[in-house]
Amino acid sequence: NSYGEAPQELYLWDTVAEASRSVLSLRYQLLPHLYTLLYNAHTTGDLVMSALWANFPSDPVTLTTDGQYMWNDGLLFTPVR
Repeated sequence: NSYGEAPQELYLWDTVAEASRSVLSLRYQLLPHLYTLLYNAHTTGDLVMSALWANFPSDPVTLTTDGQYMWNDGLLFTPVR
């Protein structure tokens, strides 16, 4: 934002506010899991995020999959294109 320009706060548009609430809610739900992963990485050297082949070593497709990663063994992140 800059002086003299229209405000851009999230709450000004209903659709943006709804989407923001949804995404921020998910963010705060995931934070305890992330903090646990970071603690484990600090204390034991575990990975915070890993390539798919680390979780599925017998699947040859995972060797060439580079756009996805996992948090521990339960949460898969993949880009939306």
